[in-house]
Amino acid sequence: MPTLDVIMTVKDGATYLPAALDSLAAQSFRDFRLLACDDGSTDDTAAIFQRETRFPVVLVRNATNRGISQSANSLLDLPSDARYVARFDGDDVCAPERFELQVAYLDSHPDVGVVGSSLSMMDAAGTITDHRTFPSTDSELQIELLFNCPLAQSAVMLRRCIIGQHGVRYDPALHTSEDYDLWCRLSCLTHLANLPKELTAYRRHGSAAYLSARKEDSLAVMRSVRLRHIERLSFTESERALLTRALGLQSYADSVPGVLDANGIVGLLRTLDRLYLKPGFASHVLDRRNEIGLRLLLDLSGAQKLSLLLRDARLRCAYLREKYRQSVGLKRERQLAQSSRAKLARTIRKKILSSHGSCESDFRVYGFSGADGTSFAPGTVIEHGCSLWFPTPAEGGVATLQAGENLFLGFNTRINVYHPVVIGAQVSIGANSYIASNNHRYSRKDVAIQNQGFTGAPVTIGDDVWIGCHVVILPGVTIGRGAVIGAGSVVTRDVPSDEVWAGVPAKKLKSR
Repeated sequence: MPTLDVIMTVKDGATYLPAALDSLAAQSFRDFRLLACDDGSTDDTAAIFQRETRFPVVLVRNATNRGISQSANSLLDLPSDARYVARFDGDDVCAPERFELQVAYLDSHPDVGVVGSSLSMMDAAGTITDHRTFPSTDSELQIELLFNCPLAQSAVMLRRCIIGQHGVRYDPALHTSEDYDLWCRLSCLTHLANLPKELTAYRRHGSAAYLSARKEDSLAVMRSVRLRHIERLSFTESERALLTRALGLQSYADSVPGVLDANGIVGLLRTLDRLYLKPGFASHVLDRRNEIGLRLLLDLSGAQKLSLLLRDARLRCAYLREKYRQSVGLKRERQLAQSSRAKLARTIRKKILSSHGSCESDFRVYGFSGADGTSFAPGTVIEHGCSLWFPTPAEGGVATLQAGENLFLGFNTRINVYHPVVIGAQVSIGANSYIASNNHRYSRKDVAIQNQGFTGAPVTIGDDVWIGCHVVILPGVTIGRGAVIGAGSVVTRDVPSDEVWAGVPAKKLKSR
């Protein structure tokens, strides 16, 4: 038996089938056979298969058209000892190195069960018209499966043992998106990957299967596939409801009474918080909402932007997928380290923001006003790693944050909002800075300092202020309009307008 079985289903494909078979004959990896199904063709498709002698061909003929799912399943059910199965369509073209590269990848990555590749897009005449890339890592692909199909069927190779041991087949009830459904189910059983190289040229033409199905029907099937995939994952009922709303699978009107105002948004964000937290956090942390992306990637005039939050959130809670694996008896192969989660979060943020016209590593805020008095004016730019801290009701304080237009927050900056924090317009705050309107109480010796609560005072920063990197601003400080604070300073007292201060503690150096 060969190492590789190539699965191909064709209906009336005589026009483009010779080019597809030529690309198979040109493969540098030769240890394969073609398992082909003529799905009720009325042209010369069967005869073209029967004339092929350059590699082994096993031909199954359907008397009537049974569709892609049932035809492909009949080929997968044929006896075989092959290690791998490649999918390939009769109107596409393989790069000569496709099988060699994918077999080598699966040989060297035993944890990966499905590997695809990037695509070239060609027209009916075979002219390359476009290029299509997909996420490459398992974690990225797991997220993308909630939104799109990130694996091209005609470019995929998978381990036969995965589909054999678990009895995984195409769903015969699906007339479209059958591949999307299969990848979703396989994602719960094995790791996924895409090679960045374009190993398949995908042909667009008027008789292609994706054009033969009505667009509305196709979209409806994709929505049902997404819903079924969400049900497989270990989300709570409220998380599933939030996901289905944000993905457009259920309208807001069906699940949120009345107008989705600021209070409604805050309620949804509180639910969404659970997706941001790793297991083991104390329950009171759930109310702190300390991830700045959670609060600032949402313009209240456009509730659909909640889906952007969900992409990041779903990535940050990848452990849910691992929980599902354990529930079906598969041992977790490795723990997802915090550093890995942070790296993945950065990756998805870049993807989200680049698709919406923003800097690849920044959050760009178009206006936010929360029910708790927090607001950011349009033009705010917040680099990755920034965070806000708000007290719980038991911790007290008067937590409000008001920021003017065109605020810039450098990466890893933190703002503790215990008493009011007011930041003017055109303010630039450098990376790794810390603004605190609170401090720990420490007067009692019979109680641990961390249990004595907080004290503090408001912080006010005027318009057109420039604050360097690694600056600490303590409670009760007011910085006047046009002031400049040097990098590394600790500001303990008020800074008048148009003066330059620096040092620990900060002191006046000069006037502007």
